[in-house]
Amino acid sequence: MKKALYLNKFGIMHKGLIEVVKDIEQADDVDEIILGICSSQYNDKEKSPSKDWIYNCLTWEERKKIMEISLQGVKKKIHYVPLPDLYPIDKSVPENKWIDDVVRRTPDFDIIYSERDVERECLEHKGKEVRDIKKHVLFTDHCIRDKMARDEAWQPYFDPEAAKLLEEINTPVRYKILFSKTPKVMGDVEWRTFDPGVEALKDKVLGMTYFDERHSVDLYVLSLVRSSINMKVTQSSIKIKHLERVDYSNEWWKTEHWEFPFSAEDFKKFSRATRFPQLALEGEITHEKFIKAVPDYPNPYAMLVPVRKHRHMRLFEHKGRRMGIEFINLNVFDNDYVSLGVEAENAIDMKRTMNELGLSIYDHRNYIQFLEEKAIEKYGDEIFENMWVK
Repeated sequence: MKKALYLNKFGIMHKGLIEVVKDIEQADDVDEIILGICSSQYNDKEKSPSKDWIYNCLTWEERKKIMEISLQGVKKKIHYVPLPDLYPIDKSVPENKWIDDVVRRTPDFDIIYSERDVERECLEHKGKEVRDIKKHVLFTDHCIRDKMARDEAWQPYFDPEAAKLLEEINTPVRYKILFSKTPKVMGDVEWRTFDPGVEALKDKVLGMTYFDERHSVDLYVLSLVRSSINMKVTQSSIKIKHLERVDYSNEWWKTEHWEFPFSAEDFKKFSRATRFPQLALEGEITHEKFIKAVPDYPNPYAMLVPVRKHRHMRLFEHKGRRMGIEFINLNVFDNDYVSLGVEAENAIDMKRTMNELGLSIYDHRNYIQFLEEKAIEKYGDEIFENMWVK
């Protein structure tokens, strides 16, 4: 009888992790499965000394319950073992000390399924057989917790019964609170709405200081999985905005421009750093090569969405505040919408301007959240059928 160990924090047991456990079950020589729940002592009330609040939300008992619901279809015996971090992470303490503690706390096992080199090396030295993990999806719990905190479509990434329990224990609300604890960042604050009611403000906005007015067709790369990346493609460049912080309806975005051509290797490094799904890019990337690499069919990882816009941009100074306001008529999937966006130098100026314009009554939505909503309305579950790695 052989036991196999799989170590993971199992912060939220999504469909990708379920498939990994099912793969382990399919091994003919594995009779029992040990799931080591790492960082078990940390949650939304107990912060890890080495991580931001957002990295740990659920207690290990809550994680275990979600796992039990998600893995009801697994017939082989499963052991759920809490594995606390031994100490505040300290590079002077060898990681093999933690591995020794794992071996001590878990039932005796023969096989370790792991992607981490340090785990593989340490356990091979202890005579354990090391096996690879097959990737079934291209997202992680980091991506899904972002979606929970921002009221996006996170439920399709979970077993339906597990999703219900996650709602019952207020997981999205808890992540939203943890997001608001993210350290302060530099940069402008943005707010946007697609509420049709803002049409009534159009004349008021257009009466402000003129700055820019233009018609355009912007090609967005929509990633439902990594919706904290706003990627707009023009003939000469890609404008990438990366969401750095959310505090209720205020958002802080970091903006960078990638001029064509650029290196595929550089873009892959960016993808790894931001957890944006990897695109099939090689060599020097031109506009044409980039567009060909992005699917134009429903796909949760990346898909092209043309957005036709008539944009009215206004800049003004008021009571010492420098503000930007834009009113946009746009067409997405052959339907017309309106949007109003505000940009300020800080959250206090943003609050004052929103109060003066009466914007607090409108629902906040950024571009990618809006495009996600419209893509799901158009394609339904067809989008999520392309979740699995072929």
